[in-house]
Amino acid sequence: MKKKVLVHRDGTMASLGRDHHYDLMFCWRLKQGIKKNVDLSRLWQYVRYFWFNHLREHLSEEENLLFGRIHDELSTRGYQEHNQIRRQIRKIFYQRQEKEAYLKLIDLLMAHIHYEEDVLFPHLENILPAQFLAEVSQPIANLHQQSVHDDYADVFW
Repeated sequence: MKKKVLVHRDGTMASLGRDHHYDLMFCWRLKQGIKKNVDLSRLWQYVRYFWFNHLREHLSEEENLLFGRIHDELSTRGYQEHNQIRRQIRKIFYQRQEKEAYLKLIDLLMAHIHYEEDVLFPHLENILPAQFLAEVSQPIANLHQQSVHDDYADVFW
């Protein structure tokens, strides 16, 4: 199976694309924890940490700065997938001892990242006016002046 690589972007979508690297690392760490039979309460703590320190804000940022500008099928799918991810996170918060819930989150998040990178971001770059992209690139860059700090103490992976 060929390993999928994220597209390198310049400009408006570059900061959001860099966040995807951290999101994929989050998925990899969860997979490793499951593979090593790490107690699910430890994975639950990590999901909470990553959600409240990164992922929640990342999803909102994409929606507020980009998806809300275009009301088409591709952007609607982006919103729907974000909502699926949120529902899965909530499921994990309340049913923390179900390994399948973590596996489903991993699948949802990875598929969504590849959808954004391969389909949605190129689509938005093509249809949003260049002036708008130039205007939102600075707020996006300002929100990403620092890299994501995933300095979670429990290195279970």
